[in-house]
Amino acid sequence: MTQETIKDIILKTLSEMGISIDTPDSSPDKVETSPPQDIDIRDYIADSIMFISFVIELEKKLEIEFPDELLLIDTLSSLSGFTYLLARSEERRVGKECR
Repeated sequence: MTQETIKDIILKTLSEMGISIDTPDSSPDKVETSPPQDIDIRDYIADSIMFISFVIELEKKLEIEFPDELLLIDTLSSLSGFTYLLARSEERRVGKECR
């Protein structure tokens, strides 16, 4: 699964939870003259219950169990960073299944 696919799943999950995030690249009419800025997802997660609900939904959609190090709200400080961590976890899981 690519990082872009994982990012789309993250944003869709948040949207399904009633959280709308406008990313710099989400508006087809907008011409971006500077590099896209990253998003701090913590700004959109109101409390620990919402965080746990978000994690559970992502685990279902990605068919993974988050490693303990990802079960901290501070891992959401960057959409790109969180996407990267999930992609790496997915790569490790697939690698283990191939052995």
